[in-house]
Amino acid sequence: MAKKITPELIKEQAEALHGIRLTPQRSTELAQEVEKINSGVRGVAEGILTFDDEPGAFARFLSALKG
Repeated sequence: MAKKITPELIKEQAEALHGIRLTPQRSTELAQEVEKINSGVRGVAEGILTFDDEPGAFARFLSALKG
């Protein structure tokens, strides 16, 4: 099971990886958006992709979702 996307995680990653300082409100908003996107992709991918698939399978899957 995936860990929950928290505002703290978003804030830490934004600062560490991109040098972006987020307000608590914005990090909360982004955490909610990222959680929705992740949940949607996991839901669609369930039963199609497995842990043992080759790494490129995920990229092809996302590309196919675009239409």
